[in-house]
Amino acid sequence: MKKAFILIFVLLAAAFIIFLLSPDVAPDLSNLVPEPTEQARYSFSTNNIEPQPTPTSPATITPTVSFAVIGDYGDPSGPADQVADLIKSWNVDAIVTTGDNAYPRGTEQDLASANERYADFISACHFFPTLGNHDWGYPDSNSYTAETLPSTEFFGNCTGNRYYSAVLGDGLVKIIVLSTDSREPDVILQSDFLQRELLTPEPYKFVFTHEPPYASCEGKTSDRSRLNFVGVTAVFSGHCHLYEHLNVDGMTYIVQGAGGGGQTDQFNAYQEGSLLQYNAQKGAVLVEVYPEAAKISFIAIDGSVIESFTLPPQ
Repeated sequence: MKKAFILIFVLLAAAFIIFLLSPDVAPDLSNLVPEPTEQARYSFSTNNIEPQPTPTSPATITPTVSFAVIGDYGDPSGPADQVADLIKSWNVDAIVTTGDNAYPRGTEQDLASANERYADFISACHFFPTLGNHDWGYPDSNSYTAETLPSTEFFGNCTGNRYYSAVLGDGLVKIIVLSTDSREPDVILQSDFLQRELLTPEPYKFVFTHEPPYASCEGKTSDRSRLNFVGVTAVFSGHCHLYEHLNVDGMTYIVQGAGGGGQTDQFNAYQEGSLLQYNAQKGAVLVEVYPEAAKISFIAIDGSVIESFTLPPQ
């Protein structure tokens, strides 16, 4: 009897061990693996990266609102025309610039020549410009004052100021456009302006400035553009004639100065947090905003998607 009892005990113990080791009931440890950070999702790339073909999907979900971002596009012809054709193929709701909207000096004639391609967006007030250094006059010895800027007259019916905000997509998105050139008299005041604008309830807030807070092109960043961006989804800038995606201290920065104007700049300075660098072609950024996420893509003039990533609402 005693031997039978021991045998039964051994069999029950073995069955219990097999049960624990079964894959159907093994504990799920996947939730203990952290989600990859943005830094982990993107490897450092050079301007020689291979562009990826535009993805196709059998079912397309229409975003709530979409807009294009261009910068340093202010030449009246050349690659800037190809960038404009690319943007028009997207059927976006609006266009936002990162500055240098008219080369070389930001005159009324320069503005008219460079922006004729976007006349429909401008007349409908779906065009939101940022002031660049060329828009303030070039060279600096030929500068305009805040009261004599041709750009505020040219775009003034829609924006009304050198720095401003606008809400898109029935309250889903706010764009905040800053003017941080050295000739801007209200640079310090704009820090308070930005903080007031960030108190509103829009889940996505995008900031635009010309000179980048951070970038890998030497001599073109500016401390004036380094503000308190807590609560901002992403910060866009231009001035460097290239495309760069950075994450600095947890904030997403996009340098989009590849709009087709001027020379092509080089990546000639180290910037910590640089995730992707590209200057092989001109192009534009497409921002597609859904309630659940904002999708940001840089697309070259040949249609290649150089990168695409998503950001959550704030």
